[in-house]
Amino acid sequence: VDWCLESMKESPQDSETVSTRRSFPGRGGQILKWITVSFALYCVLYIVGFFQYFDVFIFPRRHDAVFFIFVIASTFIYCPATRRSPRNRVPWYDVLAVLLGTVVNVYIITYALDISSRPYQLPSILEVAFGLITIILILEGVRRTAGISLATLGAIFFTYPFVAEWMPGFLDGRNQSLFRMVEILYIYPAGIYSTTLHLLAVLVVVFLIFGAFLSVSGAGNFLINISYALMGRYRGGPAKVAVMASSLFGSINGSGAANVAATGVITIPLMKKLGYKPHYAAAVEAVASNGGQIMPPVLGLTAFLIMDFLGVSYIQIVLAAIIPALLYYAALFTMIHLEAVKTGIQSIPRSELPSIRKTFAEGWPFLVPMILLVTLLGLQFSAQTACLYSIGALIIASWFKKDTRMGWRKISTALD
Repeated sequence: VDWCLESMKESPQDSETVSTRRSFPGRGGQILKWITVSFALYCVLYIVGFFQYFDVFIFPRRHDAVFFIFVIASTFIYCPATRRSPRNRVPWYDVLAVLLGTVVNVYIITYALDISSRPYQLPSILEVAFGLITIILILEGVRRTAGISLATLGAIFFTYPFVAEWMPGFLDGRNQSLFRMVEILYIYPAGIYSTTLHLLAVLVVVFLIFGAFLSVSGAGNFLINISYALMGRYRGGPAKVAVMASSLFGSINGSGAANVAATGVITIPLMKKLGYKPHYAAAVEAVASNGGQIMPPVLGLTAFLIMDFLGVSYIQIVLAAIIPALLYYAALFTMIHLEAVKTGIQSIPRSELPSIRKTFAEGWPFLVPMILLVTLLGLQFSAQTACLYSIGALIIASWFKKDTRMGWRKISTALD
């Protein structure tokens, strides 16, 4: 919700002072863009097994560490520490954080095989130092991107093993040493470099790229126009459009953040224009976008964690998610309708709504990659493979219309 509100405050005149992230015009911005594009291409090439054709096998933990370097660097480059921090340059302490994040992960990259195969032993002083640096960087990164509450919760859980012996009731436990905690979190494959990070590095990143391609190609606008045509005529139309657009976009994306970025910039201003309060408009978009993570067929990261931990098939998870997802959006539609009745908000004028027939006629090629994604997932293809094939189909589908054709410029924008 905060992200939505802040994004709606920003304007070209005051973006330097209000924007929640840094921007770098000129040569510096271009360099960062091409670094991002190169990293996205690396992730895609790693997932398709490109490097193995040249007898270069990248150990999964090494790939995760490379991915983690980029995550830390992006966080401290683009997310300022405070509201007063500069928005057009990276201060020295953020440069230091990027360097430290690179060093601690380069250590994992260098000694990944040795760490995985060595017998039990306490970490060295150097490893303890690197582990503490990594934990501090994660907590600070969480504070900048998700807020102080989540960072504080993480700090409490990290502190608990040191005071468990003095905790009451069921919280009572055995104290652990700092060396042991760093070993578990930094060295062990069940800590920071666990299945969750690996899924982010090989699965979520692909769906984020897919979401970016949907937005750049025009498929995102197609889904939003369909939502406008179907729901805009009803009372409280803009909010119902936001819900439907977010559910459609989220069902093939699985990312709440990408969902907000694609649909929120259109639906929030319209909701405000027709009478919804800014905080309510932002809340509707945030809740609707978050529901995309439980909306079949793609779902969010949690679905793939369930697959890994419980050993169930993807189809079983999709079938189990259908009813809860529909109930989630039914409840959201109900609350929006009641709010519209309470505040007297009407529908969008029919003259401002797109034609359903014209919208389908112009955007039907974008249905092909979406149908392909669902079909491949149903045929038990891996989620990564299905998503990559769908990205290829999306690029081909974009060439059916002149104004949506994806050349290298648009492709690089999607990878940025």
